[in-house]
Amino acid sequence: MASRFKLVLNRARLEQFDSFMATSLVEEEASVAAVHSENLGRQQAVHAWIKSTDMENDQEYLRRIRVAYPGTCSWLLNDPTFQKWFDKQSDTQAIRRLLWLNGKPGSGE
Repeated sequence: MASRFKLVLNRARLEQFDSFMATSLVEEEASVAAVHSENLGRQQAVHAWIKSTDMENDQEYLRRIRVAYPGTCSWLLNDPTFQKWFDKQSDTQAIRRLLWLNGKPGSGE
């Protein structure tokens, strides 16, 4: 009887081990799928970020803005301080210029 009891205990342990292995395999596959999905999402985000722009559509969009809002940025372009900064003749050194404007489009901020 003791040997049969031992056999039943060992059998239960093997079934538990098999169940554990099957569960582990499913969890590992789910983890690999999640990582793959996350990597795919990152790749798509990078691709969308670095893809070439559609210059024709961009130019058409900008043309419509210029027509809808005539005189946009003229306040800046006509400002004496900006003109002096922009004028290449006033530079004593060959320095690359960078103008960074930050604000909400159309808000005047």
